[in-house]
Amino acid sequence: MAKKDKWEELEEYLNSWLAQAKGCLEEAEDINEMERAILEMTRKLGRRMFRAALESKGEQVEGRECHACGGETKRNGRDGRKLVTLVGEVEFERQRVRCKECGEDFSPSRLGDRALTEG
Repeated sequence: MAKKDKWEELEEYLNSWLAQAKGCLEEAEDINEMERAILEMTRKLGRRMFRAALESKGEQVEGRECHACGGETKRNGRDGRKLVTLVGEVEFERQRVRCKECGEDFSPSRLGDRALTEG
C-alpha cells in the first residue's frame, strides 16, 4: 500500500470535518452557539491545511545544494516546529539535510523559520 501524501490525508480529514461541522451546526441552539462552532471548526480546518501545505513543501529537498559550500546534501531526519498563525498554533515537521562535503546540518525549506519553538 502506497503512503498517502499530505493532500490525500487532508482530503480524508475534510470529509470527516464536514460531517462533524454539520452535526455541530444542527445541534446549535442559537445563533451565538452556531457562530462559535463555525469559528472553531474553520480554525481547526485552517490549522490542518497549513500543516499539510508546510509539510508538503518541506518534502521537496532532493537535489538541494548546501547553502554553506554548494556541496551535495542527503536527508538527515526531521525537526518539529510550531508557528503562530491567524488560525492558531500550527505544529508541523520539516525535512533536514546534511552536506556530504562540509557536514552542515540544516533545513532547506525556510518554511517555519519564524517558529516559536523547536520540537
